[in-house]
Amino acid sequence: MLYLIIFFSSLIITIFTTPYLIEYLKKVNIVDEPHQGRRIHKIATPRMGGIIIYIIVIVSLFSYSNNVNQVRFIIVGSIFVAIAGIIDDIKGLSWRVKFGLQILAVIHILYLISDKFDQMSFFGVLIPFPINYVILFVFVLGAINSINLMDGMDGLVSGFSLLVFGVLIILSYATGNQLLLVISVSIVGALLGFLKFNAAPAKIFLGDTGSLTIGYFLVLSTLLFSVDITPGTLRLSFPVLLLAVPLIDTLKVMALRLKDKKNPFLPDKNHLHHVILGQNIKAKSTVFIILTFTVGFLTIALVYLRYSRMFGYISFFVLGVLLLLMKRIVSMTSLFSYLETIYHSLFNFSVRATTILRNLFLLFSSLCTIFVIFYLLPSHSSIDKKIIITSMFFVLMLFVTSTINYRKTNQYNDIYVFINLIVFLMIGYFSNSFLRLKYLHSELFDIIFIVSIVSLVGLIILFILSRKYYLPASQTLFSGLDMILIALILLVFMFNQIMGVGNYAFIGLHSFYALIIYIWYKIISNLNLKYNRYLFFSSFLLPIFSLVLIYFNF
Repeated sequence: MLYLIIFFSSLIITIFTTPYLIEYLKKVNIVDEPHQGRRIHKIATPRMGGIIIYIIVIVSLFSYSNNVNQVRFIIVGSIFVAIAGIIDDIKGLSWRVKFGLQILAVIHILYLISDKFDQMSFFGVLIPFPINYVILFVFVLGAINSINLMDGMDGLVSGFSLLVFGVLIILSYATGNQLLLVISVSIVGALLGFLKFNAAPAKIFLGDTGSLTIGYFLVLSTLLFSVDITPGTLRLSFPVLLLAVPLIDTLKVMALRLKDKKNPFLPDKNHLHHVILGQNIKAKSTVFIILTFTVGFLTIALVYLRYSRMFGYISFFVLGVLLLLMKRIVSMTSLFSYLETIYHSLFNFSVRATTILRNLFLLFSSLCTIFVIFYLLPSHSSIDKKIIITSMFFVLMLFVTSTINYRKTNQYNDIYVFINLIVFLMIGYFSNSFLRLKYLHSELFDIIFIVSIVSLVGLIILFILSRKYYLPASQTLFSGLDMILIALILLVFMFNQIMGVGNYAFIGLHSFYALIIYIWYKIISNLNLKYNRYLFFSSFLLPIFSLVLIYFNF
């Protein structure tokens, strides 16, 4: 229950305070000007949004960690990178001074973990003292900067960090690492709330304050877990696998700069996101491609951890080569456009046929969704009543927060719908099915449920392929946030297939159900129907009604 409180507190605080931070940063002119810097925007966009995430993590560490001395040391180290980021965001900072402050932070990390291992291995090779500390120093410094250099697109670093810390939450829970759990849960909650404003098109950027401090906690967290894998040994391979995407990209870019006799620390257009954008790929699709590679490397890290180190090494190098060949890979996207053209040539619907098919889609997809939700309604749960009350409190707080933001922006906030679906289905996972309890000897509902899920997936795929008949050309079906959420659910599904984690082996399947219902909601929202607003607010009824059912054991 403690970690549930940390998660929801971080989420709600971030969602509630970020709009006020945006207005304040605009007033004091801490913004990225149009057509300048690392991004191209039509309007000036505030940066330094990562300060909220940093503050939440610091408060969580002080409030919920037992080892006060260790926490103080972590915070002192993080202050150095935070200062570097804040000064750079406000008035700029030379790379030499920035590196100096980062080195102080790196020294704190090395000192913090030095008493937790006696030897270090890197891809199966034992590294002797003192070379191991030299390599570790270079890795920590390079990894922090790789996260900073990765921050060149809306939602990219936020989405990447969300995936890595999501994996670390479950791994640290399995090993009982309380410090790592507090860090990971607070950052995941804050990032989920922040992505609402940071995903494309962004209303606020992380800034160097956010990317450097997140990089600091990413590197620290991966190392803290790595020393737990094998007592007395630090396996540097595992952190490298988790942070492979920014590390490989940074090494490639620096090698190209040195080859061209340029300063390796100055920015250019050779980064992975620039390469993909250069192939006429949309920004949100670029983020999704990079996060898909991230899911691939995280999956390899889990295989390395659970099954075979050698298979993990081989898979890492294969996927690393594919990442380096990204320019050639994305050039093949024209093949998908060609296949879509063939589909449209085979099915060229008239206006009347489009209207009929649209109404049929609404009818059958709605019926399937209603039955799936009804089937998953919980009853007689094993969840502790304290957790039920706590969950109810935070869902109601989320409802109040969404209502305030809804009235201020007059927009639908899809992140709330997704969170409601996840909470609803996680409650159902730890509970008995209401229908199965009522009709113990009937398998009919199980069959109808499977047919409904399969039919809903099929209808969604057909709609996406035929979306040009239903939606204006300028209207996009999925936002940048949606792409990140899809990558997150994909990761959860892969994690559970590989790791299992005891009784939680099928939690990824319930996350998949949440994703399918969420995509259906997105389609309905894009069709601009009159009842979109009611769908949005009624999504809060799902977790509330479920919590009431299990509290009174209906």
